[in-house]
Amino acid sequence: MEGPDWNGRVGSFLIGQIPAEDFLWQSKGFLQKDEQKRCQAWMFAGMKRLAKDDPGTAIGCFQNCLATNQTGLLEYALAQTELKQLGK
Repeated sequence: MEGPDWNGRVGSFLIGQIPAEDFLWQSKGFLQKDEQKRCQAWMFAGMKRLAKDDPGTAIGCFQNCLATNQTGLLEYALAQTELKQLGK
């Protein structure tokens, strides 16, 4: 993948330098190869949607995070917790 490393890409997304569509969809090929990063990406996308007061979209992001089955990751546990707090 060209451009910043993964942590840099996450940071750029969180501060608004990379739109969600680019972060999640245009990186689809890259993220499909790494389930852990895909789990992380969906959790960060969900948190950003919560920060923008969009719980409906956030729920979908958190559900996509859990669909990766990366149960050992902190981001997976965070997505589970957020879904519980959102009543899902």
